[in-house]
Amino acid sequence: MFFRAPLILAALAACVSAANITVQVGQGGDKFSPTSVTAAQGDTISFVFHENMEHNVIEAQGTDTATACQPKEGALHSALQNEAAVVSVPVNSTDPVYIFCGPHCESKGMVFIINPGTVSVEQYAAAAKGQSSSSSSAASSGSSTAAASSSTRAASSSAAGAASSSSGSSAPAATSARTGAAQVAKPVLGAGVAGVLLAALLA
Repeated sequence: MFFRAPLILAALAACVSAANITVQVGQGGDKFSPTSVTAAQGDTISFVFHENMEHNVIEAQGTDTATACQPKEGALHSALQNEAAVVSVPVNSTDPVYIFCGPHCESKGMVFIINPGTVSVEQYAAAAKGQSSSSSSAASSGSSTAAASSSTRAASSSAAGAASSSSGSSAPAATSARTGAAQVAKPVLGAGVAGVLLAALLA
């Protein structure tokens, strides 16, 4: 009996310290209010749905554009609610949990986070709508790369033009010189042959 008392008191203390956190779903628009909460293990999140609003709560696979609106297998996935209802979710860990509304995830970025980590609600909502910062960075990087490539091409063209211009003044001259040498050699060769023929006739 003396050993049971501390256990009972500890259990009662845990029950007293556990919090019930209320989250409004779809009140005043397609959004969660608040958009994130910090909860301890043992707390309960109560999602309050309102009439004439078609919403649900689904745990997401991840927070990038490919997984932000994809259900996590075996995790929270409530039915679509279009009347007043409450869905209570026990908190079993302090790790971040990413939640979205199925009908309004991609179109409105209707998302919610339990215990936010390195990814903020704004970042998660942007990913849900397909506007992740990584894609923006990639686009910016692509523009920079394209600009760099264009500059490189322009520089290459200028260098090629300069080389062509310089070779245009030297290469034709070399060609002309070679042609001139050939043209000069022909008369010399012709004179030699004529001399040989003349010598043969005189002999």
